Amino acid sequence: MNQPLTPREAIPELEKLWDVDGFFGRLRQGDYDTDGVGVLEQLLRAIQIDDNIALPRRFVSLTWWIPMFMEWQAERVAQRGGDVEQLKRDVVRIRNVLDNLLGVP
Repeated sequence: MNQPLTPREAIPELEKLWDVDGFFGRLRQGDYDTDGVGVLEQLLRAIQIDDNIALPRRFVSLTWWIPMFMEWQAERVAQRGGDVEQLKRDVVRIRNVLDNLLGVP
């Protein structure tokens, strides 16, 4: 994902990640794909937000939930023998990307 995306253009890509077979769907089953978090980060970094245009509601719903969702899956990842410490580091990494993208209060 090298070209910049608008939030609206990013929605279908984010939805694929949330799909049952996508990064978050697999994470929900305890399957933590460290390559998948790289894909997620690359996608989020490609998004360009114009401060003068309201964000689509669907975009917000697909992004604000990411760090919490990832944290909540730690027990499932542990049960499957996954690297929970790496998951925790990646949650911080993705939270920082989202803070940069969306801003903080």
